[in-house]
Amino acid sequence: MRPYVIWIYPYRNSSAGIRVMHRLCHELRQRGQEAYVYPGWPNPDWNEAWLADPREVLARDAIAVYPEVVSGNLLGASRVARYILNVPGLLGGDKQYDPAEMLFCYSPCLREYVPSDDRILNLPVIEPELFNAAGAFWQERRGVVNYQGKGRAYAMPGDTTTITWQWPETRREVAELLRRAEWFVTSDTMTALTTEARLCGCPTVLLPDGHVTREQWQEWGGPLDGLAWGNTAMELERARETVGLFPAWYYEQVAAFPAQMERFIEVTQGEARL
Repeated sequence: MRPYVIWIYPYRNSSAGIRVMHRLCHELRQRGQEAYVYPGWPNPDWNEAWLADPREVLARDAIAVYPEVVSGNLLGASRVARYILNVPGLLGGDKQYDPAEMLFCYSPCLREYVPSDDRILNLPVIEPELFNAAGAFWQERRGVVNYQGKGRAYAMPGDTTTITWQWPETRREVAELLRRAEWFVTSDTMTALTTEARLCGCPTVLLPDGHVTREQWQEWGGPLDGLAWGNTAMELERARETVGLFPAWYYEQVAAFPAQMERFIEVTQGEARL
């Protein structure tokens, strides 16, 4: 069994991409695989291990796993798996990869960058015990929560509560905001908050940035239940009426993950780079 060295920044709650890479280490170890994160410090609540010096592990024919924002093979590993979480080169890293790399992508909307549909690894990192609508009632919801993230700037009312990379500090606080809000608004087409808000029963307004079409976004974010594509009256009404339908679709996707994870292990541990 080859060990895994997952190159990633220190764990932080505010980045879905960082959470995914750290959770990958956890999921591998939960399945009996030897896996480590480097150089970033792990999440103490998950089953992760940290390497101060990866050289000894790399000498054992280790598999280096990099997100798409990392250029090249920084660890000099003999085997490389690339986990594509966003459009290659969009937020950094290379636009094309070494043919020897084993490519996986996070969602169906990125399937054009991997060899086949069985290279999708849609790893869930949203905590169902936090992000849910249990006990939340529409008549008690007040105000708007927004998040700009990687999206374009836009004007919001003065009483808007803004989520940033630094605040709130905990995932529980984010969930509590979304469970109380009447609307969530963002222009970041790739933020997991659009999913988290709808799981909390909070209808979402996505202000399109012109780079991603409605159809392309649906391949990543799923059905438009609970989500308004723009802020027209018709879209807002549809989002509010359908937000309760979204969780069922999301948990269908979660149920597909174990088989995807087993395929990831099969390909990366295989003698041939499939």
